[in-house]
Amino acid sequence: MNLLPLSLFGAAWLAGVTAAAQPTNPIQQLTLDPMKVTPIPVALDRLTTIRFPSPISDLQSARIAAEQHPEAFFLLSFQPGNAFFSVRALTATTNTSINVVWKNQTYVLELIESSTPWLSVVFDPPAAPVTNPPPKPVTPARLLGILDTAKAFTLLRQHYPGSVAGVEVVRPGSLRDYGDYTIRVEEVFRFDPEDTLVFRIGVSNKTQCLIRYLPESLMVRAGQRVYYQSIAEATGIMPVAAEVPIYFAVTGSADGSRNSVSPHNDFMVLLSRLESPPSSAPPASDKSAPQNQAQPVLPELTNTPGPPPLATLVNGTNVTVRPQSVEGNPPTAPRSPTPPAPVLSEPPPAQSQPTAPPMAPPAEPST
Repeated sequence: MNLLPLSLFGAAWLAGVTAAAQPTNPIQQLTLDPMKVTPIPVALDRLTTIRFPSPISDLQSARIAAEQHPEAFFLLSFQPGNAFFSVRALTATTNTSINVVWKNQTYVLELIESSTPWLSVVFDPPAAPVTNPPPKPVTPARLLGILDTAKAFTLLRQHYPGSVAGVEVVRPGSLRDYGDYTIRVEEVFRFDPEDTLVFRIGVSNKTQCLIRYLPESLMVRAGQRVYYQSIAEATGIMPVAAEVPIYFAVTGSADGSRNSVSPHNDFMVLLSRLESPPSSAPPASDKSAPQNQAQPVLPELTNTPGPPPLATLVNGTNVTVRPQSVEGNPPTAPRSPTPPAPVLSEPPPAQSQPTAPPMAPPAEPST
C-alpha cells in the first residue's frame, strides 16, 4: 500500500475533542452508513480490529502504512479477501482517514489516536431502504362500509368517536363550472389503512333538460395525476335545474400501488356525459293559426255516381267514347255509326284506358 502525504490543520485539537466524545465501551457494534464519517479511537500500544459483514473489496488511505514508516501516523494489517483489518496509532495526538470499499459503496472511517480506544468494531449491513408495503386489497364489502362511514361521519364522530378516530376530513367547498352544470366538492375523507379517499360532491344542472352521465366514469385529478373511482353512489341523471349529492371513492393508484394522496389537494372532479335521447312528445301546435279555419273536405267516393267509363262493351264490341272538352255537357254518340268489327271467338284483351275516379264538385268554404 502506498503512503500518501497529508497535511492536517489542528489535528491535535480535533483528536482531543473527538476522543472525549467517544463512549468508553471498547467493544462497539455500529451500522454502516455511506453518507456519514464514522470516528474510531485507536491506541498507541493496542490493536483495533474493524470487521465488515463480508469480504472487503479495497482500502484507500493517507498516512497509513503496512510497515513502520517515519511519515506514517497509523499501522495497518490487512489480508486481501478478508472481511476485517487491524490498525494501531504510531504517533500521539494524530488522526487520519481510511476509505473502505464494500459492495460498491465507500465508507469513510476517521482514525483518531486516543487513550480510551475501541478495541473491536463490528459493522452491521446498512438498513434497508424504507418502502411502503404493498396495499392490502380492499373488498367491495369494505368499500361499502367506508362509503357508509363517510355518509354518517358527523353522527359517528358525535356518538362513536372511536369508530372514526383515524379518518381525516377536509371541507374545501371548491366549485367548478362545466357550462351546462357545476360540480362542488363538499367533503373529502381520507381512510389511510385502505388508502381510500371518499368524495361528497354536489352536481347542479343549469339547463331545462335532463343531463345523463356514466356513474362509473367519475374520477378526480390532483396535479398531473388522475385517479379513477372504485365505488360510486350516483343515479347517472342530473335533474332539471336542481342539485343532487353524489358519493364516490378512490382507492390506490392505476398501477396497483398506494396513492397516499392528501385530502388537502385541490381536486378537479371529472365525468363522462351521455347524449340525451330525443324527446317523444308531439310538437306544440301553432297558436298563431286561426282556430275557425275549415279543414279540407274529402270527396265521398262511394256515394257519388260518376260518369260512364271511357271504354264500354256494346253488342260484344269495345267502343271508345271520347267525352267533350266542354265541361258539363254529356258526351254524344257519333253521327254516322261505325261498322261493327267481326266477332272473334277469343277476342284479344282490351287495352282500356285507366278508369278515372269520380269527381265531386269542390266544397264551398264554410262561413
